Amino acid sequence: LSFNSENFETAIIPSRSDWIENGTISVQIPDIEEARAMWERIISGEPASKYNAEYVEIDKIVDSMTQDTEYRFKIKVKNTGALTWNRNGDNPVYLGYHWIDFNSKETVVFDGKRSIIPEDGVNADNEVVFNSTIISPSKPGEYILQIDLVHEGITWFSFQGVPPLEKFITVDISYAARYNDGGTTPTYVDKGQEFNVQVKVRNGGFLLWECKVDRHRVSLGTHWINRDTGEMIIWDGNRGLLPEDVSYNEEVIVDIKIKAPDEPGRYILQYDMVHERVAWFSEKGVIPLEINV
Repeated sequence: LSFNSENFETAIIPSRSDWIENGTISVQIPDIEEARAMWERIISGEPASKYNAEYVEIDKIVDSMTQDTEYRFKIKVKNTGALTWNRNGDNPVYLGYHWIDFNSKETVVFDGKRSIIPEDGVNADNEVVFNSTIISPSKPGEYILQIDLVHEGITWFSFQGVPPLEKFITVDISYAARYNDGGTTPTYVDKGQEFNVQVKVRNGGFLLWECKVDRHRVSLGTHWINRDTGEMIIWDGNRGLLPEDVSYNEEVIVDIKIKAPDEPGRYILQYDMVHERVAWFSEKGVIPLEINV
């Protein structure tokens, strides 16, 4: 007897040889115990391998992500092995992932966030759709994302020769902005006075500035600092809403109404983009626009 293409598949990990530093390809050979089990499964008409799967993207996984951001994708997985995938019990099957640095080949995130299988008892030749949640790496760079099933507490499917779903992904700087008020900010106002300013803002990062979402909207904000003492007088200042969503390298003009501090004095007015309920751009290292008022 011999194995042939009809009853045996050779697993190659990774699936692209140029992702391995010296160009070699590793092939998993079953040990004697597993080989016997494979023969028994073949004779009984079952799949040769206990662990096997085929992955299909339903939602296209983007090839560029922003840092430390949560993404959601639907991924269809077919059980082509002999193991029944259970949702419950001591050793359920989850969909996880790994992040590998493309240049250094080092694993940056091994134990990625788990996605629960939507139904129990997925047998051979059946398919299931996972609502996968993936969190991008915290540093910019070039990465390989490996989508990989895990038999919790026992093994990752890739350890058993099952090729994971692999994607090359660039992670870029999320927060970057440039400001220009065009001289519309007055340098003298009365205490408590309200005034209108137009500020041109350019998105220099890869985070989409969404203007209409209820949570995590991106807006133009302000801070007031006492110029003589350096004290922060007003941190969470007035907001200017974006007129539309702003992608990388796009710019818009924001109309903002600002109220001056109630006490007279010399101040610095800072214009600072804010990712609501997440962070001010200045907290991410983006220099705000400062005007002496």
